[in-house]
Order: sequence, then C-alpha cells, then structure tokens
Amino acid sequence: MFIFEKVNIMNDSNYQTNRLVCYTIGHSTHEIAFLIKLLQKHDINWVVDVRSIPYSRRNPQYNRENLIPSLKKEGIFYLHLGTELSVNRNDPSLFTHGRIDFDKLITTHYFINGINTVIGHIKKGLNISLLCAEKDPYRCHRFVLVAYELTQRGIEVRHIREDGRLESQHQLEEKLLQEFEPGYDQGDLFHPPKTRTLALLDAYRKRIIQMLQG
Repeated sequence: MFIFEKVNIMNDSNYQTNRLVCYTIGHSTHEIAFLIKLLQKHDINWVVDVRSIPYSRRNPQYNRENLIPSLKKEGIFYLHLGTELSVNRNDPSLFTHGRIDFDKLITTHYFINGINTVIGHIKKGLNISLLCAEKDPYRCHRFVLVAYELTQRGIEVRHIREDGRLESQHQLEEKLLQEFEPGYDQGDLFHPPKTRTLALLDAYRKRIIQMLQG
C-alpha cells in the first residue's frame, strides 16, 4: 500500500551534497517520541516502512494508523513498501533445496520495483530512513537484503542506532565477513582464496539462511 504526502522541504543532506544516502532504523520497544527524536537528529523527512505487516501487537504505537499521524505531526512522511521489500516466506519459488535463496530474493520483480521506488525518492532530494521492528540492523533483513541492494546501486547506507550514532553498511559487512568468511583471502587445502566481493556475497547468502531458520 502506498501512502504519499506532498513534500516541499528539499534542503536535506542528499539535496545539499548530491550524495545519495539512505538511513535505516529499528523501532524496537521505544516510545514513538524517542524514535522521532532519532529521526530528527539525522534530518529524516520520509520513513519507508519495510515491515511485511505494518503492525505490532506489543508496540501498538507502531501500528500504521497510529504511526502515520505521529510522524506527520513532526513533518515526517510515510510510505509502506513491506510487500515489495520484505521476505515472502510463502513463495516456494524463492527456495532452493528447501532453503531461502538470496539471489532469487533480490531479483524478484517486486523487490526491484521497491528498490527503484526508494532510489527514485532519494534522487528527488528526500532524506529517507527505512523502518523495521528489529533494533539491531545486523539481525534484520533491512541490512541483509534492502541495504545490500541499495549499496550495489550506489546508495550509501547508514544505520541509526538507539544511542543516535550511525553505523555504516561497510562496518556491518566487516562483521559479516568475520562471522561467515574468516580468512577468505587465505584459502585452505580444499578452497582457493576468494576476493572480498565474492566472499561478501557468500556471507550475505549464508546470513539470510541463518536469519530465516533461527
């Protein structure tokens, strides 16, 4: 479902520097006022909700009908792209040998359409943050899927943490390599050395399987 509001403010960081940047944030159990302060700290004026279902039983302040007016009151606009940018576990075509397939996920027409929509708005000068429920981006598909593809398309992704600091996609990728591809450039008796690009792609593939099986 698309919910658009006209935006007249164009003096955000993307517009000023011509740098294509996208932020992400997880609402966790925070009060909505706390989340809004984090968004305002980084001049976010548009939230793109990537939750498959924009509702929270435990945190009803993040149910869509409550979230939209709370954001709008502070001049922050809302768009739900959960259908396009979440993981559809009910689609059998996305599985290979019983496991979710990273490469299939990022090449579906609806995922590509969602990515194109986000990039299109960034290019218009909007300062966007993706929104999901998980506090830690490393544990969320917004890092493993959405931010991966945005990075591949030339977007710099910055993850807003609950203390207000920013964590880059590159920093999380280093953590990913350490967990899933340690010593990738060394190789061993059974495997030749890998380039960072190939090792990183394999690490993303392993991480999405781990996340969805956990």
